[in-house]
Amino acid sequence: LWGTMMRLDPRAYSNSLEAIQALFKRSFAKDISSEFLLWRFVKNPYRETLVCVAKDGDRLIANYSACPVRIECDASLIPAALSMTTMTDPEYAGRGLFTRLASELYSNMYEQGFKIIYGFPNVNSHFTFVTKLGWADIYEIPTMSLVLGREKISVSEELLLRFDDRFELIYDI
Repeated sequence: LWGTMMRLDPRAYSNSLEAIQALFKRSFAKDISSEFLLWRFVKNPYRETLVCVAKDGDRLIANYSACPVRIECDASLIPAALSMTTMTDPEYAGRGLFTRLASELYSNMYEQGFKIIYGFPNVNSHFTFVTKLGWADIYEIPTMSLVLGREKISVSEELLLRFDDRFELIYDI
């Protein structure tokens, strides 16, 4: 077998932070901050870590994570989760890691009393969510583009938005 699968608790997640960041870089060719990862998956308002990973030896090769939330329905708070970071090392793509990790995490969440998981999958994962994991579309967000000409558009520097990886806690629980 190409690897082992496991659910990460908060301590194991925190100890795996560099490996998770390295996997993100290999999967998406960009960086993700440790502060964001810790806030979203360890220090979130519910202090629950919903993460399954696959390893090949000591190397982290895939990750599926969800962020716990509560949804109000008929004056009751229902345990739910927002499907988040799904990533597979490109060298291990096409081996069913995404679906196996998702199924394992969903099973664990069900045992913990979670009732709903929802998300906004990209075009790479949408098909798998629907055909292999049983998700149902409740609405498709239109994504469109139109090239109006062949010439390259030049944008002045002052019009560009600047982003950073900071996240400031805006609530107190």
